[in-house]
Amino acid sequence: MKRDHADPPKAGRGYVNAAIGLGVVALAVALWAIFFRGSDDDLVRRTIARLAKAAEVVPGENPVLRATRVRSELLEVLAPDVAVTIPELTDLSRGRDPLVGVTVAAAQLWERADIGVALARVSIEPTNPPSADVELTATLTASRPGGQAERDVRKCRFHLEKRDGTWRITELTVYPRNE
Repeated sequence: MKRDHADPPKAGRGYVNAAIGLGVVALAVALWAIFFRGSDDDLVRRTIARLAKAAEVVPGENPVLRATRVRSELLEVLAPDVAVTIPELTDLSRGRDPLVGVTVAAAQLWERADIGVALARVSIEPTNPPSADVELTATLTASRPGGQAERDVRKCRFHLEKRDGTWRITELTVYPRNE
């Protein structure tokens, strides 16, 4: 029986198709990393936005689901050894667990709360590990049970480090109110 050399055996086609498929997947991942993942500046900004979003208090949110949501987000954006300085919370120790607890407990104070963030400066340093300093203004808009509205505007400073490819907040400073 004469074989046509242009037609490879059927078993070999599967390997060729698999190799082509893997090549296409690798190319897609590379293109995503280059064009869509974002620059370090974008990733730092997203990290700050995630922190603000995690702290919001949603009316009627189930307390167990809130605790799970807050903890999950803060574990992603805060370094385990984060240093926190907030004038009203002088008893916070170093580490993310006390901050997670305070953030979860915010739902006991407010019926609704969200934090708007206006970034003033993002400075990224190519150190080892890469780090970023962020200056911003945070605006808390909240209401207590019964409808009493509150608004608090604060200057803040964050320091982030890129650890294992992920930007994490290592220092968080909220400055006293300007009264």
